[in-house]
Amino acid sequence: MNPLTLFLKWVEAQGWTWKTQDALENLEATANEKRLSLSWEAGLTPSISLPEAKDGLPIKVTYRDIAVKSGELVVYPKVLCLGAHCSSQIEYNLFIDKLEESLKAEGLALEALKSFGSIDRKSKEYAFRRFCHKHQIPFRQFTEEELNRIQCPNPSAHVFEREGVNGIAEPSALLMSGGNKLLVEKKEVAVPSHKVFSFAVALRN
Repeated sequence: MNPLTLFLKWVEAQGWTWKTQDALENLEATANEKRLSLSWEAGLTPSISLPEAKDGLPIKVTYRDIAVKSGELVVYPKVLCLGAHCSSQIEYNLFIDKLEESLKAEGLALEALKSFGSIDRKSKEYAFRRFCHKHQIPFRQFTEEELNRIQCPNPSAHVFEREGVNGIAEPSALLMSGGNKLLVEKKEVAVPSHKVFSFAVALRN
């Protein structure tokens, strides 16, 4: 079987996605002739090894929002853990649009989202549920005790006064990632209705 076909079967079995500008049969022809040349984004642990082929079909495995060039394949592993908090009953369409815009502004690929988390009392927040449904990722909820076990890089006295925790977005992202370092520390964003949300992103490798 064509080496690219075999590789893409493996990619899809991981639940990952991929993009290319070219017709797949053209890339398969290149792969048959030159094999595959695989490169991994810094911070990612390679989970498959291929025979060395420096001049092979370029395949980039990344969580970054990069331009896909002709003659190459970009693969997005599910590694981004997104923690968030928001004003009550924030408008779902405004939230989704602004959060997607904010993630892209940080250079992150929406295709690489793995999970979404927040404090348990936000588990029924409609905007959160709609975002998770759109991107087909699970919603994770955490108790005050779980969130307070994590050392929050940017603790908030205001959040502690209202919610009983030092932070929500950052600890949620860190809990989902297994404690890895944040890629994006807490950002606060206002939507056109003047309601506000915060988000943070950690890498699950």
